[in-house]
Amino acid sequence: MNDDSEVLKNQVLMALCDNVDEEKNVSSIAKILNEKSYKISRVLSALEQEGLVDKKVERHPRLTETGKKKIEEYKYKVGIFINHLLYEGISEENAKKDAVRWALSASEETMNVLDEANERYRIKNELRGECAFSGNILCKLMRDGDYKFSYVFYRMCSEDGNVLSMANNGFENPCTLSVKNGKGTIRLKSKRVSANSAVNGHMMMGEVSKVMYFDGITYKEAIKEGDEILIPVNMIQFVNSGTGIGQFMNGTVNMKMQCSVGNVHMPESVALFSMTI
Repeated sequence: MNDDSEVLKNQVLMALCDNVDEEKNVSSIAKILNEKSYKISRVLSALEQEGLVDKKVERHPRLTETGKKKIEEYKYKVGIFINHLLYEGISEENAKKDAVRWALSASEETMNVLDEANERYRIKNELRGECAFSGNILCKLMRDGDYKFSYVFYRMCSEDGNVLSMANNGFENPCTLSVKNGKGTIRLKSKRVSANSAVNGHMMMGEVSKVMYFDGITYKEAIKEGDEILIPVNMIQFVNSGTGIGQFMNGTVNMKMQCSVGNVHMPESVALFSMTI
């Protein structure tokens, strides 16, 4: 069956779901969808064969439990696509038209990615009037889950013009923001660091062995969980920039880090952790 037929089948299911009992008949659905009655009747028969519609009560077809579940899943997908397209600047008319088709064949991976993107859009919209806010406020607005965000470590002092910290080599990018019950944690997954020795030029391998974050008063040691460094999001301060599709939220916190190569510990360095939403 082609896309047009599938779209019409889902439109009929939505009509049965959204309208009151007295409107759930062939004529009223045909009127709502601007289609011929015989066409709606054929669609209802096909939906009955698929176990999605119950036509036992004459002139008043109803959704089966399977039909209710199917249309709720479809409506959920359509809503995600509409919100995403609207945020990207597509007109409401075209967003709705395209969403009903894209939702027919979208993979679970696509839906998960778009759902996370829509959550970011929603948060940005809710915080658009805030010039500055804490990570605590951010997480109170977010749904529970894990979110991926890119970040950069900047050197606090640079005499050679290079503002990027070597700490960028010590962790995987992006980082993970884990939110549960309105509280959040930044998870930085450490990795092996390689660099040439300034003494003999030999290649050295090491890893970030200690991380501390600034809590506004002093530096506190971050919790280490396996190969992950955990930073409480309420220590990160955010600023809002831009508007509409160009809006972004930048969060920063000062950190101190130490790198170890075997039994040798490199001098402690200070860097600015900066993440963007």
